[in-house]
Amino acid sequence: MDLTPFLMAETPVPDPQGFLCGVVGGMLVWRCPDGRWLAVAIGQADAEFEVMLLAAVGEGPVEA
Repeated sequence: MDLTPFLMAETPVPDPQGFLCGVVGGMLVWRCPDGRWLAVAIGQADAEFEVMLLAAVGEGPVEA
């Protein structure tokens, strides 16, 4: 999942996309045949902050 469209938006981007744009450049997404999906990313807000493993699980379509 490419987060660039959210990063390049001219209007404020709501969370969680706004937070993700500040921490990661993209997420890997796996779709299950039953309509669920899993997304993971590794991010770091700045060099002095810890590295984070981010994961999301959802149901329905995945945009971007």
